[in-house]
Amino acid sequence: MTGVIDNGTAEIEYTYDQSGVGGVVACVGESSYGPIGTNPAVATPTFSPAPGAYGLAQSVTLADTTPGAVIYYTTNGTAPTIQSAVYTGPIQISATTTIQAIAVASDSNNSAIAAGTYFYGPTQSLTFPPIPTQTYPTGPIVLSATASSNLPVTFSVVPNGNCSVSGSTVTFLNEGNCGVIASQAGNSSYLGAPAVGQIILVNNATPPKAQTISFNAIPAQSVGHTLLLSATASSGLPVSYVIVPNGNCSIAGSTVTFLNQGVCGVVATQGGNTAYAPAVAVGQAISVN
Repeated sequence: MTGVIDNGTAEIEYTYDQSGVGGVVACVGESSYGPIGTNPAVATPTFSPAPGAYGLAQSVTLADTTPGAVIYYTTNGTAPTIQSAVYTGPIQISATTTIQAIAVASDSNNSAIAAGTYFYGPTQSLTFPPIPTQTYPTGPIVLSATASSNLPVTFSVVPNGNCSVSGSTVTFLNEGNCGVIASQAGNSSYLGAPAVGQIILVNNATPPKAQTISFNAIPAQSVGHTLLLSATASSGLPVSYVIVPNGNCSIAGSTVTFLNQGVCGVVATQGGNTAYAPAVAVGQAISVN
């Protein structure tokens, strides 16, 4: 059995012989223990260009900032060791490849493993014809987009509550804008395609009706008094209130409280809905004694 220190890692090589029936059994092995001591670690190797998806073959350069470091690397999916290939120049990539590398230097612990995958393949593009304006309420429509690779296209929508998508079928939930995105993620032969989106305008089938607010005149009030406001909308929709913030009154819901002498300005509003347009606001000035 022998023991060595190799770049801050203890390695033990051993041979074990045992007499057996009909012969001798021999075993040879190696064990590693590390890091050892307080030696610094070598800097982790870096790759240029960075790992990612590329439509053309790449020449990948490995580098390390530790002076005198030797880089060992693999491209077959195994972790690199000092028995792996020594980096001497750019690595040519013309297929999807994962590079793993370590750096080794004297009086230092080996670096951490750097790993990166270079996805290689032809590019593809999407064709997503414009979708005309829709009228709400309307039935769902089937989306149609194609990839130059002939791979299947997937769809998603902007989650604003105006539409939903299941597979290639989009359903319109409200009037407004419906954002639809077509995408194709690629496979082992093609890189992912740039996503293509479009906004579908969804109009209301019936123009909203007009409405008005009735807000009867309120007589003078006293400081400290509260009053329940009672304006109504011709649509039957609920009316909301705001006050002019001059410190003479306050409001909670439809109840106004008079705080100081002067004028309390109150405004009644109704914002409308899919059936009714917003009403013209009605205001009045209440004298506070």
